[in-house]
Amino acid sequence: MSKKNDRGMKRPATAWLAALCVFILCACAAYADADEFEQHHAHEHGKVTLNVAIEGSTLLVELDAPAINVVGFEHAPRTKTEKAAAEQATQLIRSGRSLLGFPPAAECHFRRTDFTEPHWEAPGAEAAEAAGAHNDSEEHADYDAKFTYQCDHPAALAWLEPWLLAKLLNITEVRVNLVTATGQRSESVTAPRARVQLQ
Repeated sequence: MSKKNDRGMKRPATAWLAALCVFILCACAAYADADEFEQHHAHEHGKVTLNVAIEGSTLLVELDAPAINVVGFEHAPRTKTEKAAAEQATQLIRSGRSLLGFPPAAECHFRRTDFTEPHWEAPGAEAAEAAGAHNDSEEHADYDAKFTYQCDHPAALAWLEPWLLAKLLNITEVRVNLVTATGQRSESVTAPRARVQLQ
């Protein structure tokens, strides 16, 4: 499905993210009729996406999650409780720690997070949210973040575990899209300790 790079595997991390995005789009288009690649709206409650790319000793993970599954609402925080929940979520995501599990032998260390605050819905949209009515024309808030890890022993990076599932709310599925030197694939997990094979 993919062509080998004649110049070898030494490409910038951003190139891998670009390749990952192309893979996801192609997979969804090619397998639109298959259950395992069922196309969803970009924003679907309970569904979280993890895009994972590995290049050499660098591991890149992109998180895409509806705000309601992160903080429990999708409108701008108003109460002290909502503001505290949003601040706690921001600190957790920015830290990049305890979100994913890796083989100890791989010695993967968190390096950085690229994260911007969600675009919150305009006041008044919470009424429709509370009623469970979501039209395509409505705005939705999402948490999008990119995490970079450095693994001292990438050959030992055989799997990852989506620990973040235990920290989110009412998650029904995590779609994991993978791009590695050996290929590209997609699978679903539902438990924090479920291991996604990387090799």
